[in-house]
Amino acid sequence: MAAGTLYTYPENWRAFKAQIAAQYSGARLKVASNSPAFTFGQTNRTLAFLNNFPLGKVRVSTTGMFQRLDKLRKNAFGSVLLFGTKNNSTISGVWVFRGQELVFPLSPDWQIDYESYDWRKLDPSSEECKTMVKEYFAWEGDFKHVGKAFNQGKVFK
Repeated sequence: MAAGTLYTYPENWRAFKAQIAAQYSGARLKVASNSPAFTFGQTNRTLAFLNNFPLGKVRVSTTGMFQRLDKLRKNAFGSVLLFGTKNNSTISGVWVFRGQELVFPLSPDWQIDYESYDWRKLDPSSEECKTMVKEYFAWEGDFKHVGKAFNQGKVFK
């Protein structure tokens, strides 16, 4: 079961969305309205902080994509996972879009990243597909189709 702490400001509507998703998935989510003391260049170099990001700067690759897709938040949901270890990693994800086709061709801003990935429509009646979606949304499972161990994930909502 997934668990974590969400650092946010009071009455953040995106935090409410995360809390609802956590309740539906059975994840434990602690909400902290006051983030810990942070001093750039000092706090982010401690061993405790660096252990939160075992692959270094790899996570930033999905952050940029998520920022460019910000206008899709009402029409898309994605769980993007990082597999493997430093210098031997793979990014893979499951996305849900409103409609039947990919939305990326509708805006040049959204096309920057999407050609870097292989996209395929999933068959909702397939047991393999159901297992894969469950694993990606829960961040738990064998992930047999990837061939590398799960490392970390990020949700676009």
